[in-house]
Amino acid sequence: IGLDGKTFVEATYSIPQNEVQGFGTLRLDSLDKAGNMSSTSDSSIFIDTIHPVSPQLNGVPDLTPLTDLPFTVDSEHLSTLTLKDNGTVVALLPSVDVTTELLIPLTEGAHEFEAYSTDSAGNSSLSTWVSFIADHTTPTVNHLTLLGNELVSFDDNRSFSVVFSEQMNTTISPTINIRVGSGVLKSPSFEFVTSTLIEGELSFDVGDDGDSVFEISGGVDLAGNEMHGT
Repeated sequence: IGLDGKTFVEATYSIPQNEVQGFGTLRLDSLDKAGNMSSTSDSSIFIDTIHPVSPQLNGVPDLTPLTDLPFTVDSEHLSTLTLKDNGTVVALLPSVDVTTELLIPLTEGAHEFEAYSTDSAGNSSLSTWVSFIADHTTPTVNHLTLLGNELVSFDDNRSFSVVFSEQMNTTISPTINIRVGSGVLKSPSFEFVTSTLIEGELSFDVGDDGDSVFEISGGVDLAGNEMHGT
């Protein structure tokens, strides 16, 4: 570096990506115009140009009913972990362990987590992305249809259908009961036709007299929300 008569100069040295990693020595000496050589000045530096490994998010489902989501993140030891939810930073954790436990509050709707690590040298990893949906809404019955008129006589079977407000878990059958008159309890046969539609059949016996009440409960949507009795 030529000083050109100056007593102070700033210099920049770019370290290539493939530079040998680890501790190194920066050595500096100077030569004046008369040819006099200064003593050598050494400074130790640590070279780290390697990006951290991308973090891994564990336990994030595709669909969840939870308002606070617990999960773990595996990332480089002692790095700074950044987690964003739909572009907003929701966690900024310095000097993390290899595995970090997190509990993140969720609003209802679509979410996209982005996680990346930054080491002490300032190198950042590639981002890891996870998309999922938070569903906090309890399913309901949108429509109940009973074929035929409202007056049912003895041995008069009636078909019925139930339409739910959202897709249901068809492996979990809801409880359907008909309460007749003074409290006679009847359980009709039914099945899921689609994830939002149940069809079944009611049958009545001698002595089934009076107003009837249709009750359905225990249905569970795909996220795991259980419907209230209706």
